[in-house]
Amino acid sequence: MAHPFAAAQFVVERLEPQANDQRTVRALVAAIPWRTAEVRALLALHRQPMLIWLKGLLETNAHDAWYCLVEFGQFDAEAFALVADGLERGVSLAAQHVARTLFRMDGAVYAVNAVPLAGVLRRLVTLACTDSSVSDDVDLALSSCLKRQSQRSIAVDCVRGLGDGPDDVLNRFDSTFYVLCEDAALFKEVLTEWLLSPTASFNVISAALDLVAANRAPAGLDEALFARASLLAKTKAVRRLLGLLADGGVLCQFAADIARMVSLGDVGIELARQMFNLLKDEFPRATEEFLKPLAASALRRERGAEVFRGVYAIVMAWKRYLERLPKRPELHIGDADAMAFRTARLKQQREIHRGAEARSFFASMVTTVHIAQGHRFTSHMQNGPSPISDMGHFSHAVELPSSELSDPMRGLLHRIQMRRTSR
Repeated sequence: MAHPFAAAQFVVERLEPQANDQRTVRALVAAIPWRTAEVRALLALHRQPMLIWLKGLLETNAHDAWYCLVEFGQFDAEAFALVADGLERGVSLAAQHVARTLFRMDGAVYAVNAVPLAGVLRRLVTLACTDSSVSDDVDLALSSCLKRQSQRSIAVDCVRGLGDGPDDVLNRFDSTFYVLCEDAALFKEVLTEWLLSPTASFNVISAALDLVAANRAPAGLDEALFARASLLAKTKAVRRLLGLLADGGVLCQFAADIARMVSLGDVGIELARQMFNLLKDEFPRATEEFLKPLAASALRRERGAEVFRGVYAIVMAWKRYLERLPKRPELHIGDADAMAFRTARLKQQREIHRGAEARSFFASMVTTVHIAQGHRFTSHMQNGPSPISDMGHFSHAVELPSSELSDPMRGLLHRIQMRRTSR
């Protein structure tokens, strides 16, 4: 705005309800730069008429009214009292505009009365957990506080409290957890606290562990926090890991991390041994691949080596035993039977497609194009040749828990029991 003081002067001269140009006043009051010193000085001289006018604006244009009250509250105590009351009552628009002001603020206090930022941010996070309309703004505000050194500890305390939040808390605070995942030590600290907390939601912990399984966050625990917990709390945390995570490789990383914690002493070794004894049965291939480099003779003196070498020896002995089992070709499907089965499935799929196409409204509006399948593709360029390239082969394998493959119901009940005994 070229002339902010003149715009503010225009506004304060027309604050009476019967004054002319009320539409222009409503447009200008939301556009003037409230943070400019000369504008603040002028509005402070007319604070009482301004507050009365803004209270009236709440009934006709709540969005602009709350924006102005939040900005006014940065330098006026009575205006901030109205904003604080709006936050206490859970007014969504008040929370949205307060959250947006946090982007430009540094330090541990907020607004005119130097209110502790911790209380304001905690209230915003609480509202975001119950009101999805404010979660985006609060998420961005919380993530920005995590990046500032002066506000980092306050933001971390709020993130710790999200363990008791709704099931979709990681979706509501996506930007916050993106920042959290970039700091390995901080993520481990938050995850460890959730695993040790008796009130933390299983769904929230599971979502955090999914970030680890997707390689978005590091696998491991905070040694200091884990060491201070009681043996029962440590055991329950391990049960939560085993009951909520179904990735063998990641579980092996957690088990190895516990084994290497010097401050745990023999307790850490015993917990890791129990975890690996379960993992070798549930995820034999993942356990073998993980322990193979750790069982090398050069690592014999490393902490936890006796566990790694012992479990690896059991895995390899069981593998050799299975390889010596006699081959039973009569138990495998033959080539002719496999071809017949494949043909029947293709026929079934064609019938499904024909039925869907006959009932589809969009099928009558579009042109059907038959695409030839093959092992090559052509790159068409506007001004140049059209080279033909071979398609590469790609495959992906996932190891499912052995208990769910051999007896799905037993595997499901086993995981439910793990979660039940970790409360």
